[in-house]
Formats: sequence, structure tokens, C-alpha cells
Amino acid sequence: MNFFINFILLFLFQNSLSDAVEDTKFQRLEHAVYELQQQRLEDVRRIKSLENELSLQNRRTRLLLDSAVPEHSRVSFMAHLSKDLSRVGNNHTIHFDRVITNNGQPYNPLDGIFHTPVTGTYVFIWTTTNRDHSFMNSELLKNGVRVARAMSDAYDHTDYAVATSFAVINLTAGDEVWIQSGTWHSSALAGDDYSSFAGWILN
Repeated sequence: MNFFINFILLFLFQNSLSDAVEDTKFQRLEHAVYELQQQRLEDVRRIKSLENELSLQNRRTRLLLDSAVPEHSRVSFMAHLSKDLSRVGNNHTIHFDRVITNNGQPYNPLDGIFHTPVTGTYVFIWTTTNRDHSFMNSELLKNGVRVARAMSDAYDHTDYAVATSFAVINLTAGDEVWIQSGTWHSSALAGDDYSSFAGWILN
């Protein structure tokens, strides 16, 4: 009888000891999970802090780069002719009215003239397009003096004719540059963005 009782007591003791060991393991596991969660939160905070610092550095870099670029180096423009012209006279300034780019606001679509904001060397390029049986002799002028010209000629055929020309000019602040018709043309010029005028400062 005593043997049986001792066996039962030993069995209960072993179960109790096993439960205690399991409880200890579980507590350790809970603690490990908690530590991992805390570490993850800390990592998230560090990553967020680094992202904020990187964003701040990027903004500072952009500001430094912008301040390092001289204002005059941003002068550029591009404009298209939005509608067809059908009654172009001789030496008529062509108003490229649909402005695409106008950095520094040097080009005035109301008068079709590029007004030089700062002294420097500039590049200008223009394109004229003529539809069936029409033609246009165009010229680039600096302060009223012709610098370059182009000819788009579809006079003797049913098709489009395109002409592009360019000029590299030294300009002084206040100089004016524009595109005008010459004296040999059919009074017509294609719009719908087929004809354009653009320019930018080179240095």
C-alpha cells in the first residue's frame, strides 16, 4: 500500500515538475517574442528617422543645385502656331501663339518677339510648314536685320512641305529676335502645331 502511495506521489511530483519546466519555457518564449517585437519597433523608428533625414538631405541638395545654376542659364522658350494663316503679307511677323515653354518669359506670343533678358550667345530654331500648292519664304531677324531664312515649298504638288533653319547669335540684353515672312510666298502657312519657333541661351 505504501509503495502504491509513493508511486502516486512520485507521479504527481514529476507532472508538477514537468509543468513547471513547460511554464518556464513558455515564459522564456513569451519574453523572446516581446524582445523581438520591441526590436522591430525600434528598427521601424530608425528606418523612419533615416528616411526623414534622407528626404531632408535631398531637399537641401536640390536647393544647393538650384542656387548654383545662374538665372540666365534657364532662359529658353518654345512656341507653336496653333491655326493656319491664310493672309500673310510681306515682312509679316509670325505670332507663334501656343507657348509650350517660356523659362524666364523671354518670348511674347502677343507680338511674336523674343526679348533678350540677358547678354549671351543664343540658339534659335524654327520650322515652317505649307500645305498643298502653297509656299513660304521665312526669315529670322535680329533687331530688324535678317540673320537666316528658310523656304517651305509645296507650290507645285499636293502634299506638305516643311523647312527648318537655325541660327546661333550673340545678343545683348534688350535685343529682339523674331520670325517673319519674306517677299516670296503664297500668303499661307500651316498651323495646328506644324510650324514652331524655339530658342535658348547657350552661354
